Amino acid sequence: MISITIETDGTLSLIRERLENLTPALEKAAGIAMDSIRKNFEAGGRPKWPPLKEVSRRPLIDTGALLHSIGAGVSGNEAIIGTPLPYARFHEEGTEHIPARPFMTLGAGDIRAIEDAITDYLLRGVK
Repeated sequence: MISITIETDGTLSLIRERLENLTPALEKAAGIAMDSIRKNFEAGGRPKWPPLKEVSRRPLIDTGALLHSIGAGVSGNEAIIGTPLPYARFHEEGTEHIPARPFMTLGAGDIRAIEDAITDYLLRGVK
């Protein structure tokens, strides 16, 4: 008879426990996404949004209502970032008369930071 034993020192149990409660990792991911969205507004889009016809104003930040309406939360195994404002979609996607000015975007560095945050959470303290 051959017997194979894998010694995990509780490592797999620790990772399993963390997989059952991803809330801390998802909250961190949502924070990174919110920071990225804020940077989109500060930069006037990344890439730059089309200018307004009225040069004295900056796109999407006239009153600040859109930016301040964006919120994040965690539900189950997902982070949800969005805005309840009905006109937000028209700015994000554009219409026949309004050019798209996507503000709910993440850069490659943001995606990598989210991946790192989740990996760090799952593997923190693992040898």
